Amino acid sequence: MNYKQSNPTRLYFGAGSIENLKAEIKEAKNVLLTYGKGSVKKQGLYDEVLDILKKNEKNVFELSGIKPNPDITSVYEGIDICKKQDIDLILAIGGGSVIDCSKIIAIGSKYDGDMWQRIKNKQFDLTEKIKLGTILTNSATSSENNYYAVISNEKETLKLGTAFWPVAHPDFSILDPKYTVSLPLAPTVEGVADISSHLMETYFHGQDTENAIVKIVDAELEALIKGIVTVGPKLVHDLSNLEYRETVMFLASQGLSTRLRHVVNGDWACHAMEHALSAVYDIPHGGGLAVLTPNWMDYIAPKRTPKLKQMAINIFGVSSDGKTDIQIATEGIEAFRKFLSDIGAPKTLGYYGIEKSSVDTLVEKALGGGEQIGLMCPLNADAVKEIITASL
Repeated sequence: MNYKQSNPTRLYFGAGSIENLKAEIKEAKNVLLTYGKGSVKKQGLYDEVLDILKKNEKNVFELSGIKPNPDITSVYEGIDICKKQDIDLILAIGGGSVIDCSKIIAIGSKYDGDMWQRIKNKQFDLTEKIKLGTILTNSATSSENNYYAVISNEKETLKLGTAFWPVAHPDFSILDPKYTVSLPLAPTVEGVADISSHLMETYFHGQDTENAIVKIVDAELEALIKGIVTVGPKLVHDLSNLEYRETVMFLASQGLSTRLRHVVNGDWACHAMEHALSAVYDIPHGGGLAVLTPNWMDYIAPKRTPKLKQMAINIFGVSSDGKTDIQIATEGIEAFRKFLSDIGAPKTLGYYGIEKSSVDTLVEKALGGGEQIGLMCPLNADAVKEIITASL
């Protein structure tokens, strides 16, 4: 088994971890704060960070209003600020969307070309960026702990993933669960669904399950999935519980970390389909995944029965007594559906107003000009159409 791995991010986890910001900003002079629609101000985190920066005599500039599905226009705006103001530290305060956008700004500020064209061409070989730090306020994507970033172009109705390895890793990330306690119900539900999807997509990797290394990785992934399946429903019914927030924050940071994904890679067809949905309809990423993933499982069950049987038994505790493999696999899928129902995730794409008339467009965008998506169980256009149609 061959793989490459790098994670240079300094991760500060737990209560009071904001104190580490003072040391991380020591060498910076001009700091760009990036954030979303202003919830960081309501919760007091903005003032807390600004106070630290001002007391340490930093020049502070801001880019606000970054959308949940961040658009390339925010990247261009951020790059313009960085170049004009000689920014030497970007501090992203928010969830995955703000962090993703800030990653591309940090890299694009050291590049003279058009970042969108580079992303469309999958040219991820840039090696420089402005120093980037993150303060997490929404546990979901693991963007604070990896080099991936997703960006949209509303004019082209495209949503694309990026993989500037390893330069897009944040230099440091501050993870204090108290900054997520004020997160409302809907984004909390979407975050829990997103975490479960990241772990499941990695788990469905198609590698030789008899390989000793794969067995170790599978066991860890199963433990992490059981963690989110257990604590996720508890959190959505007790949003202010700091212990649940802390556990979910830990699971999120591992959900799409490169530590596990680089060993077995994963399937990722569900993400390709959801990116198409978000590009066209601007829906919440976690919500779209919550609808698509169990329907994807239904489709692949006859083709990849052993892995779904493994999921059913090892994660959801399904009994194998007197049952066929496909019956066990199906019970596992229904157990996963119950978990999604327990957290209050949407069950159909109709919840977001998506209609059958748009299916062909969604299929085309999901395939992205290729003939198939997915690594463990490759899907052609007909398969993608069947899954999306079943999700309506």
